[in-house]
Amino acid sequence: MSYKTLQLESSTGLLKITLNRPQVKNAFNEQIIQELTDVFQKEALEKNVRVIFLSGNGECFSAGADLNWIKKTASYSYEQNLKDAQTFSAMLALLNSCPKTVVVAAHGAALGGGMGLISIADYALASKDTLFGFTEARLGLIPAVISPFVIDKIGLSHARSLFLTAMRFDTKKAYDIGLIHEVCDSQQALQKRSEELLSELLKLSPHAELKAKELIFTLSALNTSRRLEKSAEFLAQVRSHPEAIEGVSAFLEKRHPKWLKYNE
Repeated sequence: MSYKTLQLESSTGLLKITLNRPQVKNAFNEQIIQELTDVFQKEALEKNVRVIFLSGNGECFSAGADLNWIKKTASYSYEQNLKDAQTFSAMLALLNSCPKTVVVAAHGAALGGGMGLISIADYALASKDTLFGFTEARLGLIPAVISPFVIDKIGLSHARSLFLTAMRFDTKKAYDIGLIHEVCDSQQALQKRSEELLSELLKLSPHAELKAKELIFTLSALNTSRRLEKSAEFLAQVRSHPEAIEGVSAFLEKRHPKWLKYNE
């Protein structure tokens, strides 16, 4: 399937998704939201995909919302705005719940919807020149739809200070508050490190990767006593899986493991 706002590239175990609206700094509108939804409902769930890599084409990752989209929603009724916001929210929830490992690499700027994508990433990298911000209050708006994912990522204290000041901040602060996991010195270094990371991820047990992500989401919804019970159940299930048996055997025999093909 072809997309107008995204570029897709597939290789063994890997799906690369590039935001491709460089003329408007990869700004979000209805089309990019719909196309991201389509990709994560179709291509991202294919059995041969283990890792998903999100990046942006052009001078920045994403500079927020498309101005034409903002103008259009200003004339919407409450019901129209609610439907529009729910569509955006559903897209982020879909990406957040994706069972595959999702890596995001940001450069230049990450605002608005771009911050939402970083917040749902399992691993997020950025080049040192990247500027971040929840700047919606400057337009009389709020970062409402992305807020559940942002708060999960950086916590209430940082969300309160950044939502209410609408300040822009650099990669050091983004790293310090847990929004991103790694800073690269340049865009070239970001590209190189991203490729290294993707290669490393593809060497891991496909089954273990899936179960680790499932474990995190399952435990986050439980109280402490249920977390202890459920985590024991998860370990018992994974230990008896063929990939765990192969992984331990390979380690003891000092050889590379022969994983099952993808998520069999």
